[in-house]
Amino acid sequence: MRYRVNTRMYHDALIGLMLVAWARADAEEAERCAAEAFSFAIEANDPLSMQISDSIQVRLAVLKGNLLANPTTYT
Repeated sequence: MRYRVNTRMYHDALIGLMLVAWARADAEEAERCAAEAFSFAIEANDPLSMQISDSIQVRLAVLKGNLLANPTTYT
């Protein structure tokens, strides 16, 4: 990780930014924020953040109408 931060707070902020971008009809920014949250969850090696990011990817796919999306799963 580049910086020492509260991982949950930072990850949640990225998810919040994704939701705001979607509400503003900025699908490109929403996808960027979701991807950044996913990348950060992996970098932080935080299983809960990974699960949240996974569910956000599914939510984005549903919002975009892509019901056949296949999210990454974690074990």
